Amino acid sequence: MSEKETLNSLEKEAERRREEAAKKANVPLPSTIVAINNTQVTYTIDPVMLPFTQLDGVKLKKILAEKFMLKFRMPEYNPHNLAALGVSADNLTEESIFKFLLRSSSPQLVFENGRYPTGPDSFVPVELVAFSKESIIAKVNGVTEVAMAITADSFNAFWESTGVVKKWDSDETQNALQMVSFGTSTKVKVNGDVKQFLSGNLCKYFNENVNEKEKIASKINTYSVYDNFKPNKNIIGSWSFEELELQIHTFNSTTGLSETSPIRISTQTKDERGRGIVRISSALPYDDHVKMIESIMKALDNSGKNKG
Repeated sequence: MSEKETLNSLEKEAERRREEAAKKANVPLPSTIVAINNTQVTYTIDPVMLPFTQLDGVKLKKILAEKFMLKFRMPEYNPHNLAALGVSADNLTEESIFKFLLRSSSPQLVFENGRYPTGPDSFVPVELVAFSKESIIAKVNGVTEVAMAITADSFNAFWESTGVVKKWDSDETQNALQMVSFGTSTKVKVNGDVKQFLSGNLCKYFNENVNEKEKIASKINTYSVYDNFKPNKNIIGSWSFEELELQIHTFNSTTGLSETSPIRISTQTKDERGRGIVRISSALPYDDHVKMIESIMKALDNSGKNKG
């Protein structure tokens, strides 16, 4: 197969991925989800599959810019490190920057603020695609399938920039993958007050003690010399739900590997406080993340009915 035929084959595979990702990206959001903030996928891969020393960084930058409008993130550099390569800030060029980065013992290339096409007049914003010594990370403002698709296309672009063609879907590449992890963050509309994420007894305590009984508001406020450094009796307080973080701890009895994955529920903006809108983040793929949220909402609804 000629180089042209191989590149055409890669493009056909990419088109198939785009079609599959587009179908998923264009599915209407569930009623519980207001918006997808972002999803992330991180692949850990055998370092031999990311040969930075053979990479033409300028070519990779050009390919990713043409395909996905991604921009290369200029790294911070130490002048002393540049000097060791015979480069100074005065004659710093794109080629010398990549030369500096690709010779590093821990190379990293980050491309950001692009778009992944999902139709003639639609796209999913891409926050970043990052390559490091043994990982590829993609973060998008859409479903997990889009993050996975742009990872595959970016891997192919990486190898095209070395002058050698390797396919993400090949057995060689798939066998070199070691781990994959996910992340999803969504804006969610809660039925009722977001304080229902807390126990009824805890809410009751703060309702009764912020201004009355223990008068927490006046005691937690700054004390002034004009009040003889005593609590001001004219302080009026209120309390709101800001953030709740749960830690899911796991242990793999086969490998001995332990992990801790957070699930965060938080308010996003001041304007959304008291409106039943929260941000829920987890280390789950998008579909599983949505299932978890729907189950949480159902549990909260049932809790309210039981109280009634």
